[in-house]
Amino acid sequence: MSSAIKSRPVYGDKLCLDPSGRIHVVAVSGDAAVALLVSALEDARETIAVPVRVLLTGADMPPGIPVLAYDDEGELLRGLHDLLDIARMGLRLYAVGPEAFLWAVDGVAASYGFGKGEVAKLPAGTQARKVYCSHCKAVSDGVIANLHRCPGCGVTLQVRDHFSRRLGAFMGVKADAEEPGNLPETVELYR
Repeated sequence: MSSAIKSRPVYGDKLCLDPSGRIHVVAVSGDAAVALLVSALEDARETIAVPVRVLLTGADMPPGIPVLAYDDEGELLRGLHDLLDIARMGLRLYAVGPEAFLWAVDGVAASYGFGKGEVAKLPAGTQARKVYCSHCKAVSDGVIANLHRCPGCGVTLQVRDHFSRRLGAFMGVKADAEEPGNLPETVELYR
């Protein structure tokens, strides 16, 4: 995923564990993310002898990997808070899953002093976007089209490529601001 838009995050295409870390915590959401993680861990076992703790939703991991399983992403993020409350130096944090999830994990990490770029992120699964309404500040999850009706103010938003790392969301602006009633065609872009 690359973009000419400077605010748009650029991600790697592979999860690589940092060999300087003492413990690796990988927050994972979704089956596609689990498949990527399993592949990365198989490679890492050959080169890096480190414990890996996985915070996981909805799937099983290979034997020998300590797993904390959660029913949903909200529960996983609360579990991540609990884990970071007792964390020590040398912990490395990774997130694998849909983009909105990656930035939710980053937000938790930032509240514990992780700096910009200290959470390795690998997108997997849906490309649906989290959208922030620039008019009423409502946030919508799972947006798959270029246009979206804001649940907060009812405005039809154009989903922009401008991304806020702080909010972990793409910006939505009034689609017919210049010519009221003149909306572009709705196109599904983010499956």
